Amino acid sequence: MLSRILVVDDHEDSLNVFSRVLTKAGYDVFLAQNGSEALKSVLQYRPHLIILDLQIPEISGLEVCRTIKENPFSQVIPVLIITAGSDSRLREEIQKAGADELLMKPIDPFRLLSIVNNYLSQSQSSIAS
Repeated sequence: MLSRILVVDDHEDSLNVFSRVLTKAGYDVFLAQNGSEALKSVLQYRPHLIILDLQIPEISGLEVCRTIKENPFSQVIPVLIITAGSDSRLREEIQKAGADELLMKPIDPFRLLSIVNNYLSQSQSSIAS
């Protein structure tokens, strides 16, 4: 079974690059461009991992992350937050929201793939245990 990844970003270029790299690596990739789509997609596709831009329309990435992590159904899904901001207060808010990883833009797609592979192999081995 292919691992499902939800990529949430309002920039078409980022969606295309991440989608292409992850699909080539054998993942089943779903895309959302705003917070509302992201939350619907979590319920619809049941992703194994979420890559979430912090600056998205409708519902912020921070609030989307918080909602995912407060829901017993989805709280185990790793959420990787991507942002261009880097102040310590922002890092603290992201941590409080329950994000599993904070990645700074611009991120090399192949570095992202390495991080994704690591998280998904950890979750697969914990399921097998």
